[in-house]
Amino acid sequence: MRYVFIMLIAVMTGSAGCATLPTWPMAQLGGLDTSQWTQPAAEGEQTYRAVRAGKQAFWTVPAWWGDGHRPPKGTVYVLEVRYRDTANTPAVFYSHAGLLPHAGHSEIHRFGGAADGKWKTAHIPMSWDLLRKLTGQDATAFSILARGADVPISTITVRLARKGDAQRFGAETRQWVARANVQRFGEVKPDTQGEPVVPETLKDQPLVPFVRPYTVSVLPGSAPQQGEAGAALRVRMTLDEYEPAAFGVYANKRDLKGVTFALSPLTNAQGTLDCQAELLTAEYVPSESGQGSTKRPARLLPMRLWPAYPVDIPAGQSHWFWISLKTEPARSKPGTYTGQVQIAGEGVQGVVPIEVEVLPITLLTARQIDVPMGGCVMSLPPEQEMITYGQHNQCSIHLFGPYWVEVENVDGQLQIGFDRFDEWMNTVTANGVTDLMWFFGNPNGYPDTLTLERQLFRSRAKDRAERIALRKEFIERHHAFKDKPESAAVLPEIRPFYTQWVQKVAAHGKAKGWPRLMLHPFDEPAKWVQRSGAGGPQNVLGRGSWLKFHFKDAAALIHQASSDVLVAGDIHHAEPGLVYLPDVDVFCTNAIHEDPKLGDKVRAAGKAFWQYRGCNATMPPFEPRHTYGFYFGAFDSRGGLIWATNWGAGFDYNEQQSWMHSWYTPFGTIVSPSYEGLREGMDDRRLIETCKARLADDAKAMAMLNAMFQEVIATRIRDGRDVVKELYEDPTQITKLDRWRSELLDALVRARK
Repeated sequence: MRYVFIMLIAVMTGSAGCATLPTWPMAQLGGLDTSQWTQPAAEGEQTYRAVRAGKQAFWTVPAWWGDGHRPPKGTVYVLEVRYRDTANTPAVFYSHAGLLPHAGHSEIHRFGGAADGKWKTAHIPMSWDLLRKLTGQDATAFSILARGADVPISTITVRLARKGDAQRFGAETRQWVARANVQRFGEVKPDTQGEPVVPETLKDQPLVPFVRPYTVSVLPGSAPQQGEAGAALRVRMTLDEYEPAAFGVYANKRDLKGVTFALSPLTNAQGTLDCQAELLTAEYVPSESGQGSTKRPARLLPMRLWPAYPVDIPAGQSHWFWISLKTEPARSKPGTYTGQVQIAGEGVQGVVPIEVEVLPITLLTARQIDVPMGGCVMSLPPEQEMITYGQHNQCSIHLFGPYWVEVENVDGQLQIGFDRFDEWMNTVTANGVTDLMWFFGNPNGYPDTLTLERQLFRSRAKDRAERIALRKEFIERHHAFKDKPESAAVLPEIRPFYTQWVQKVAAHGKAKGWPRLMLHPFDEPAKWVQRSGAGGPQNVLGRGSWLKFHFKDAAALIHQASSDVLVAGDIHHAEPGLVYLPDVDVFCTNAIHEDPKLGDKVRAAGKAFWQYRGCNATMPPFEPRHTYGFYFGAFDSRGGLIWATNWGAGFDYNEQQSWMHSWYTPFGTIVSPSYEGLREGMDDRRLIETCKARLADDAKAMAMLNAMFQEVIATRIRDGRDVVKELYEDPTQITKLDRWRSELLDALVRARK
């Protein structure tokens, strides 16, 4: 289960941490920065300090939980913040979670924003994996960002979480997100998608359930189409996988209030199916698409799936609901089971029959198939999100920037601190990650975006002014390569430190049992054929042919430094990218449509062939399912990258450009429908690899699989074009996914018999 109320028995009895939980009167705290906080003041019986408008105000307090960098695993606290609601934009509460570089703080929750001037209490949940001691101190730290006005804070009291806190957090989050988007876009009207087709038996019912494959989104403007209303949910699954079932509820002729649902036991003549069942409700969020002249108005999209909560559905509109079933071989028994989805609102109810067929087969696990796929992260995911990561069949993870370890240049020797990173790596390996790709920059804004090299060049700085001067010098030195790109290389004075960094990190990782390290001099080096991005406030060179030679030089340095790491390359163009075959061990590409034989060429050179593509919360589930399952499987890529996991401003998807498909919370992970589609795509890949392993001697089955791959490729690539948009808007193509899956499942069942 992903989003659950997590609490240790020890916490419930009060034995986790110290017996007395603290209260902090903010007016009495010392050592606060007066550029962030006002002086102490009083209003009636309330004494307070205010967070200054536009400032992120920090404070440090003793760690109250006793020994350990973090509280005991499973502990969830709630910080009760007494504040006056003065601003029309919510304040943001952060904690020192140890998941961002340079001791950065992680966002936890937002509160206030009504600007009604009333004193209120905000309830800020805080889980063990979002709370950490400061390095070398028996203390932790928090901060609050006030936007629009000073926000007075009176007291903050720590208590243990209790029943209802998770539900409150979810409701408050959806409320502030909705307010922010109304301010941003106004009231977004849903797109109308066809006239409703309702059978005679349901025409007089105000609540009309309808069944649609989970791969196709139900939008607020959706309506039941032919054969959907009155249909049953049907699920077909193995003994060891998650499998979704989705349905919509249409408000027929009048508004519906407080609609939610439940699932009856799933039974047959032999008994009840023993499985996990998650009941989820979609949250619709407006999102724009396109840029410039192609920019489209905001549309309401099913952005997130929360634990089932009551929703209001306006007349003539629909809402999307999900069930996620999880079988386990030790508990679940094969067979066909039936039950009911019971839907209810104020004065209304409905029923959807459900049939679940559990097949007498298991699949190879994500680790066993050895196809490490995973997301790019801008901050280290907390433990609960890494658990979800593993549940979604992800076995690789991709870091940008070298800042996760502390680096100091002491008399020409690099001193590297691994304290926080080791702790996170333990979580990573515990949740099944086998491969870690580490990027040291990107081609846009070259050379200022060469993050490792820039950090090493500036490591000798004594103060901020010197760091700024060295950054400017670092950029200017690379201008010498503009007219002589073949001489582009790692600068002489940092070459020994680059080598030291690789050697020390590789040796430490090997000793600590880290995942296999793949170091990447910088992202997408084949963009050397694109000449743009020069100039700007930093006077950067941008993209150009110097990228080609610089990447080759850095790759050679890494290979020379350590035989315990691989060099990887994310290759954005096919033919221009082939120049890197001698330099990399792992060739990861998103350009297979430019050359469908690219994988064969890479393998012929003795290199590992991987693929990458995007996945974000605005995608329909079909898109990532197709990409990461049958499409990548058709080219036999042996791993890959997903852009991206958590590149964004948290729950406010529109606050900045976002690439994300899941959201951490103190109570577990909230997922998007697209993330569920990604998991199902990797389940399809597990199915493909299981068939290869178990049916290798079955010529008929192998011929079927190869014919299927040809159909997959032809579906997606036509006339030298990658027809992604056309494919994902064609319902007849979407249905092929379940046909392909059923054919492979049938082959495994026949082989078992």
